Amino acid sequence: MTDEEIKAYFEKVGENIKTFGYHLTYVFGKDTPSFCYSTGI
Repeated sequence: MTDEEIKAYFEKVGENIKTFGYHLTYVFGKDTPSFCYSTGI
């Protein structure tokens, strides 16, 4: 990821926490199960 993409990601995380109280991050696996975790709860 570029520095701009990283900055945009963390801005979106902060925006979601401010708006909804949490942010969900999904991790999709090819050979392993996919999962998600929350930030801000």
